[in-house]
Amino acid sequence: MYKQTLCVTLPISAAVIIAAALFANAGDLNPPPGDIGPTMHTLDEIYELAAAEQPCPPCTWEYWYGPVQGTTQAILGEALLHGVWISPANGDGFTEAQLWDGHPDDGGVRVAAVVIVTQASGSIGSQFVQLDVHVENGLFLTPSGQTPTLTVLYRSTNP
Repeated sequence: MYKQTLCVTLPISAAVIIAAALFANAGDLNPPPGDIGPTMHTLDEIYELAAAEQPCPPCTWEYWYGPVQGTTQAILGEALLHGVWISPANGDGFTEAQLWDGHPDDGGVRVAAVVIVTQASGSIGSQFVQLDVHVENGLFLTPSGQTPTLTVLYRSTNP
């Protein structure tokens, strides 16, 4: 019985393997003509591709730094915000800074709020909050809680 099963199973298995080998195609294994070169892009090429995807003519990275007391104007005109470093005051409590597109008293729109909690033993240090926010009417900041110091990283789109 064992020999009979083996005599039937072995040829069928061989036929299946041969058929699979005939239908399997690895494609063209020859490299394309020409010199072989690296496939990795330089950082400059990556930045150029990113700039082509999101154009920002005359754009340069800039930053605004200062304490936020009352409504503070940080940036004039149109800009792309990249992030905010917030440094809280010492003491127990919280610090919040709201970011506005245009002056809040003149119909400005709140675009973000960054919050940091301080401890009784002192400041927990600066924190970076990444933002990808576009403002058209200038950036204004309003604090609540303790007075924070902010550094805003942005790209100006003003000509």
